Amino acid sequence: MSKQIDVFISHASKDKALAEKLVDLLLENGCGLTSSQILCSSLEGMGIPAGTSNFIEFLREQLQQPKLTILLLTENYFESTFCIC
Repeated sequence: MSKQIDVFISHASKDKALAEKLVDLLLENGCGLTSSQILCSSLEGMGIPAGTSNFIEFLREQLQQPKLTILLLTENYFESTFCIC
């Protein structure tokens, strides 16, 4: 059973620090979100659950439900084959 994801943050793993700042901003500034409503694969507790057998399929399923997807379009993002896919 997967959790309800309201916000998906798509980013390159090299931009983990930037993604973390964005998550902090979302959580601390009255957006009404909890960490369990955010999927950010680089951050502990907000990423792909331990024991997930196929992380690509997990992400594909999760991308069907967010109310908002935020793309952190950086040079690292465009250099990542996985992000571009």
